[in-house]
Amino acid sequence: MDLTAIEAADRLIAEGHPNEDRGDFAAALALYRKAAEAAPGYARAHMNVGNALRQLERLDDAIAAHRRAVSCDPRYAQARFNLGSLLAERRDFGSAESELLEATRLDPSMVEPLLLLADLYESLGRFDDAEAQFRRAIAITPDHAGAMLNFGVFCLRHGRMDDALLWLKRARATDPALDDADSAILFAMNFLADLDVDSIALEHLHAGQAISRRAGPPITNWSNTPEPDRRLHIAYVSGDYTHHPVSLFLRPVLENHDRSRFEVFCYSNHATMHPAARKLRERADHWRNISGL
Repeated sequence: MDLTAIEAADRLIAEGHPNEDRGDFAAALALYRKAAEAAPGYARAHMNVGNALRQLERLDDAIAAHRRAVSCDPRYAQARFNLGSLLAERRDFGSAESELLEATRLDPSMVEPLLLLADLYESLGRFDDAEAQFRRAIAITPDHAGAMLNFGVFCLRHGRMDDALLWLKRARATDPALDDADSAILFAMNFLADLDVDSIALEHLHAGQAISRRAGPPITNWSNTPEPDRRLHIAYVSGDYTHHPVSLFLRPVLENHDRSRFEVFCYSNHATMHPAARKLRERADHWRNISGL
């Protein structure tokens, strides 16, 4: 392949990346297409074209571009993985599996194809194969918090709560900033009967502190006119005013608000009025349906 053409293509790809980073995928695509025209046999250029097309939700075109990348360089593991991911999104699971397995064969250090294979196998009911991929990913990269988190959630879905808690806590210990771990840990603890109340309370406290840190500094300046004697308006916004734990947990909260001090609003992001929602509506001062907004 002409090295001058490849160098020109690489310059165009580098020029396109800042556009992609700021979300201007159309501008990035135009530059990547120029790169592919400059070096038609250059797999990297076609893969970048495919990546931009995927961001533009043109999946069929993205698949075609990645197939072109693979045809230019059949040993390009990243292109194989990207193609497998797109095919899985299209629910072409057989072809997706082939591409992902080839990606792992070409680059045994890649974890992402293994995690995607695990998801694919689980969706096909091949649970032992799914677990094998999770364990292989963790063996390859023992500090991959995302792999541990995904495996923990997999165990959670399959009722293996002790295993779920083990892997979720390992994930959090590896990456304390992992946002999803705390919620999954609290969920798993609901199904374990041998936990003491202090350990349960500490986990909830830990999760609350993590949420507080992510929320940033508290608001201290308020634009409203201070009227300390007026009723405070409180709004609860949810898409789960249905047969859902949110409805069950919220009912006593609404019942026990001091109506002399608080005026309660419920904003429902669910299109239909579920029987559970009617019970909540009776306990709120105001009900707003915002499902169309």
